[in-house]
Amino acid sequence: MTDRFLKSIGILMLILVLGLYLAPMLKIEGFKTRDAGKFPLSVEKPILNDYPLIGKNETSNDNYSDIWFDYPIFSLGSFKQITNNFRYNKNPDNGQCIRADFCGALYHDKKVPSNEVFPLPEAEEGDGARVGYFRSEPNKLFFSIPTNQNILY
Repeated sequence: MTDRFLKSIGILMLILVLGLYLAPMLKIEGFKTRDAGKFPLSVEKPILNDYPLIGKNETSNDNYSDIWFDYPIFSLGSFKQITNNFRYNKNPDNGQCIRADFCGALYHDKKVPSNEVFPLPEAEEGDGARVGYFRSEPNKLFFSIPTNQNILY
């Protein structure tokens, strides 16, 4: 092998070793939370602060045959804007707990606003051009739609 090739392999190995040595010092992490993962707190107490706690520190006696009905199932999509994507969840236990005894073990249900979505009303009738759900001011666009008063017969 040539001397130049061995020198370039040595430089690459040096860069790799330095990169592996310095990487833990950068402490780059994608997720930052308030209390999650702090050692004594996350072991002794559940970490979701948004839901009221049951208070016991043990699992439930539920099986998969007990929790399946908590999973939301809706009919096919329609124009009524009904989906199974909730904006507000009453409880993080939605029938998909891995180990079924974790469902119903930590949190009570909380009161949440309605998840029902209403589509926007149609644009009002008027002289301006329709832009999405709204109407623009009449004759303010560069290529505006002429009204009956602007048409010469």
